[in-house]
Amino acid sequence: MSVALTFPRPTERARLEEAASRVRERAGEWVRLPLREKIALARSLQAGVARVAERSVAAACAAKGIPAGSPLEGEEWLGGPYVALRLLAQLLRSLESLERTGAIPVPRPGRTAEGRLSLRVFPGDRLVLVGSAEALAGAREALQAPSSDKAEAPSFRIGEVAVGEGSTWAGRSLADLDLRGLYRVNVIGIQRGEERFTAPEPGEVLRAGDRLVVAGTAPDVEGLCGTGDACERLGGVR
Repeated sequence: MSVALTFPRPTERARLEEAASRVRERAGEWVRLPLREKIALARSLQAGVARVAERSVAAACAAKGIPAGSPLEGEEWLGGPYVALRLLAQLLRSLESLERTGAIPVPRPGRTAEGRLSLRVFPGDRLVLVGSAEALAGAREALQAPSSDKAEAPSFRIGEVAVGEGSTWAGRSLADLDLRGLYRVNVIGIQRGEERFTAPEPGEVLRAGDRLVVAGTAPDVEGLCGTGDACERLGGVR
């Protein structure tokens, strides 16, 4: 698919500062908005990002001399619209849960590579621990220790998974498959024939021939690729 590109002149610094100032001034208004209006605004932002996603990636690739269809193009998708769409999807999930139940969803427990139980915790959480005094002292020290700036960040990758004829995934929704819970990857797009869907809804039902674009750490993406459906290398998956 060919995309017509136009390259605007660099935005003047004064206009950038004006836009940033406008965002700061409206922050208080966002806080005071009812949940229903926040949800409507977040959905509008999500639709806007999805509408210009392909053009923004194509423009970035053209400006940087990146060949279309190359792994570097995948990095432009992951570092640009997919990040924005993912953050907006998470914001919507939290807002809708607050409206429905009065609380945000709690992440499901997972398992480490060694089979140990794992659960994400956040600053301010209070944990109830059981163990010997020595073990509890060690846990307290580990929880209160500052994170190391030298810690290696996880290596994120994009993968593409094909839903083949006769696949057990065909006819099931993304929510039903729960790839996030089972494999710790996010479905950030679907290629269906000539159509491309970014940030698909959980209720989206898959069809044979669909190609799912998934993002996650390298081990998780590669783990999903070993489930029986064909997985291709895309956007830096090794």
